[in-house]
Amino acid sequence: MLLPCRPECLSLAEEFFPGSALCFDLTVRMIYDVREGDIISQYIAFTRVFDEQVAIYGRTRKAVLETIRICEDRNILREYFKRRQKEVVSILMTLFDQEYAVERYGDEKLTQGKIEGKIEGKIETAQSMKKKGFQDKLIAEILEVSVDVVHQWLANSSSSSPQLN
Repeated sequence: MLLPCRPECLSLAEEFFPGSALCFDLTVRMIYDVREGDIISQYIAFTRVFDEQVAIYGRTRKAVLETIRICEDRNILREYFKRRQKEVVSILMTLFDQEYAVERYGDEKLTQGKIEGKIEGKIETAQSMKKKGFQDKLIAEILEVSVDVVHQWLANSSSSSPQLN
């Protein structure tokens, strides 16, 4: 059985843009062998414990503190945590806050998009109903908006942010 090629270094330019002339390149030294107790294996173990604790406690201070406690009990990054526990907690809590803010922004944009989509659908329906001879009052009643809104939609169908009243 042939083992896959394991180069000592990789050039990102050569890997992703072979034969292209680029202004810069990034060469990385590849690490393949993880030995019990080395910094890489400890970091991998830390991330696994951390993921488990976040799954249990969510993105909370308790998850961070439990991760540190478990890692210290298992001699994973123990010395580092002894010297920098406060810093690690602070960094992870900041990351949680940033992730939460990004998620909330995404949720708000999704909700806003759904509302705008519903409005656009109602505008198209109002226009179609008007073309078929429906009266403005009936259109408003069916679409559950005011007659003024129907008038606005019909008068200015290209409005980018119509309002429901």
